[in-house]
Amino acid sequence: VLTTPLADRLVAAACVLVAVCVPPLELVPFAAFLPALALFTFGIGLVARDGLVVLIALLLSGGAIGLIGWQVLGG
Repeated sequence: VLTTPLADRLVAAACVLVAVCVPPLELVPFAAFLPALALFTFGIGLVARDGLVVLIALLLSGGAIGLIGWQVLGG
């Protein structure tokens, strides 16, 4: 289900969202690792057509976006 053509487009949108989050995290040492890992995992999942890996990447990207929110809100 996570490797259909429609899902590929949704994954691409998630990748763009995560990629936009990376530059602000460059100011904090090692904070850009989580979004970069999510992008890497998305790539592996799409190439392998493996829905479980794509799901793991979605969880990682959710964590990365949560990290951005935490940093922005001053947590």
